[in-house]
Amino acid sequence: MRQFSADFSRFWARRLTRLLVLGAIGIALVSISYETTQGHKPSNAEIARYNAKRSEFAPPPAVDPNGNQIPDEFFFEAPPHDTRLNVHEKLPNKLDGAGQSLLFVAIILGASFVGAEFNAGSLTSQLLYEPRRWRVYLSKGAAVLLACALFSLCFSALIGLLTWGGAAAHGVTTGIDGAWINDRLLQSVRLASVVGLAGVMAYTVALVTKRTAAAIVIFLVQVPLLFMIDPTRGMFRWVSHYSPMRGLMVLATPISHDTQDEFLKAVHTHPGAAALVAVWTVLLVAISGIVFARSEVR
Repeated sequence: MRQFSADFSRFWARRLTRLLVLGAIGIALVSISYETTQGHKPSNAEIARYNAKRSEFAPPPAVDPNGNQIPDEFFFEAPPHDTRLNVHEKLPNKLDGAGQSLLFVAIILGASFVGAEFNAGSLTSQLLYEPRRWRVYLSKGAAVLLACALFSLCFSALIGLLTWGGAAAHGVTTGIDGAWINDRLLQSVRLASVVGLAGVMAYTVALVTKRTAAAIVIFLVQVPLLFMIDPTRGMFRWVSHYSPMRGLMVLATPISHDTQDEFLKAVHTHPGAAALVAVWTVLLVAISGIVFARSEVR
């Protein structure tokens, strides 16, 4: 327990962790404040200008035999709409966007957590004090998992509070009920789990490569490959189909039956993505642990 407490404290004491946390908070404050201050109801003047322009450039609306108006296909300008911050409509998308961004933050934090110890030589001192390598290995992995997941949960709560506060001050707060709140809680837990596992994966790879940059590149290079290699055909389709980043990205993406998202071409459901991520996590943890237990650490 003392080993885990020390690793968990060390994770939050790092300068990089604090900078990324402060940067994420700053981006959330600026973006939501901008949406809050810039949002407005459509004015009567805007509606009048739209109607005048529509009547000038578009023919009169057609009517079908039942008397229903047929949409005009010749006028493509969108009518004025309410741009105020709507917490019911905006928050789900904001949480998913934050979760996808935090995936890469977790990869950086997980890889650098152990990469920095290799670079500074502090890991050797720890192993001299606590020679049971599997204990050290699992303790650090658990610290990364819990810290990244906790970071994601707290950040989701912050976004929720900021969005609700902005909507309450100058926006729309209607449509919030118990079912909606429960969905947002489940969404936050799902994203926190993905972020935590992304940090653990990066941690295991960094233990093998002994370089922070190498572990980060291994994960980031997978993202363009998901688009470049068709996961449904071709000799190397399995590289894209079963990529760990595909599983992580699908888990951090809202599933819709009519979506055309590139990440969902091969893995169509959250359970399928969870199975893919679970298999990769077990494999990476096992392989990295065996390598770490047998390798010489200087």
